[in-house]
Amino acid sequence: MRIRRLSLLQGSHEARGTTVIIDVFRAFTCEPLLFYYGASQIILEADIEKCRSLQGDYLRIGESNEIPIEGFDLTNSPSLILAKGRDYFAGKRIIHRSTSGVGGAVNAFAHADEVLLASFINAAATRATSKAAARTW
Repeated sequence: MRIRRLSLLQGSHEARGTTVIIDVFRAFTCEPLLFYYGASQIILEADIEKCRSLQGDYLRIGESNEIPIEGFDLTNSPSLILAKGRDYFAGKRIIHRSTSGVGGAVNAFAHADEVLLASFINAAATRATSKAAARTW
């Protein structure tokens, strides 16, 4: 097994094989919280205009260079997700956009065989998943 440590959006373009995208502070802390609070689907999308153009009953969550995006329902904030709670997210479909974490994941999806989204909140589960994947190589 060959392990490469790549950084930032540039590194995500070079991702191959099983790839772990780590965004420890916000983006990939949001995903586990959203699913915990009952979100039915999360779509990762890096392009702001595509987020806006997707039709259907979605909550749009995201930021652009750490600035809230006009017209989105919520910024990329685990603390705001916690404050809104289960009633706000239960059964909802989410479009999530962030500059680094989601942007990197979307880039990696184009080239990697498998993409795992990691943060402090799901580090143990990511480690267990990546070890299981490593045993199959």
